[in-house]
Amino acid sequence: MSLQAIAAFLSSFGFAILFQVPRRQLIPAGLAGALGWMIYLVSLQVGLTTTLGTFAAALVIGLLCRGWALVKQDEAAVLVIPAIIPMVPGTIAYQAHLAALAGRFPEASRLAVETALYGGAIALGLGLAKLLTQVDITMARRLTTPTSSFGSCCENHHESAWHCR
Repeated sequence: MSLQAIAAFLSSFGFAILFQVPRRQLIPAGLAGALGWMIYLVSLQVGLTTTLGTFAAALVIGLLCRGWALVKQDEAAVLVIPAIIPMVPGTIAYQAHLAALAGRFPEASRLAVETALYGGAIALGLGLAKLLTQVDITMARRLTTPTSSFGSCCENHHESAWHCR
């Protein structure tokens, strides 16, 4: 498992370099990719399906990258994109194309559906991570931002503004 984690780190790190991620975010992107791959492997060992393992790994990657971005005041996508690379089902998509070209259409269809399921699991995991962190951000802003009264509106605008009357 440690060799696979190192390989996942290197692939995420390499794609981060390829995508010109800032230097200060190269290591976090690699670590997020390695952690996501380890979550995937552990989920398979405890009996989850490959699709659920992919979803769990994508969720952890999304939460980790969004949390890092919030702490460092950076953009989360810069970390998420290279970190999710080890989870992309490229080999299965390639096998689906080969099967289709060889005329083995039932196998090609099965592999294409598998690819779509894994891609959907990645999208759902990352989407749920964004939703969960966005709710936290919105709630934190509501709790820390004082509510403005109707009278304070005119302090920031001209007295003649239509919305202050």
